[in-house]
Amino acid sequence: MSYNYGPRYQDLVRQMQQGGATAVKAAKEARKSRGYMSPVNVSMIEDEDEDSATSLNTKLIKRFKDVRDNNESLISAKKSKLIEGIDTPVFSKSSGVTVDKAYETSFKLIDDLKADYGMSTEVAAGFVGNLWHETGGFKYMQEIRPLVKGSKGGLGFAQWTGRRRDNFESYLKQEGKEDTASYDANYGFLKKELDTTEGRVLKRLEDISNIKDATKVVSETYLIPSKKYAKIDKRIEAAEDILKRYNEDRSLTDEDN
Repeated sequence: MSYNYGPRYQDLVRQMQQGGATAVKAAKEARKSRGYMSPVNVSMIEDEDEDSATSLNTKLIKRFKDVRDNNESLISAKKSKLIEGIDTPVFSKSSGVTVDKAYETSFKLIDDLKADYGMSTEVAAGFVGNLWHETGGFKYMQEIRPLVKGSKGGLGFAQWTGRRRDNFESYLKQEGKEDTASYDANYGFLKKELDTTEGRVLKRLEDISNIKDATKVVSETYLIPSKKYAKIDKRIEAAEDILKRYNEDRSLTDEDN
């Protein structure tokens, strides 16, 4: 016995083989048009017997389940770091929240600022929210469109410009660090500034306890953006999002220990 698949079913099989969102969408469409989980058109089958139709329907259902199980296996493998080189978000232990490299960087910065300078979690998150805003979520270490015409633009976590960029590049050279986007290079220079030329921001933060004020102080004292581009609401929004995710991540980790 052989099956004569129509174009619609051939297209359905191709979409299911792709897996992921494409397969899910195909399954939903199939439900609407007498495909998945619905009676099979017996005209597709040369031997028009009931057992053949049932067999074909069963094969389609099994294929859908196989794709679903394969997707779940990929997620599980990524979580346990069995698959290397796949840059996909790692799902957190709570539903609907992901922790990708940008949040991992944010959490590490909070931990380091707390350890090195005794900042509260809220104040550290306010600091990190500014760096998130400056770099578009730690994606752009080099300023895309420099505001100062003819300049090299901002570089690094704080988008250091002018003299401070020169100092950052000199620091990298002295420390033998070639990757301007690496965490060690950026936090190392950030710490050097806070310990020397930019120490005033630490003094201003001593009496701050809430995240909104901390975000404003770091913006106005350490980063000093043009008022036109400061967008303090966006900085606060980023800081509050990071704080929420940080607290969630740490509380879940504590529960596991």
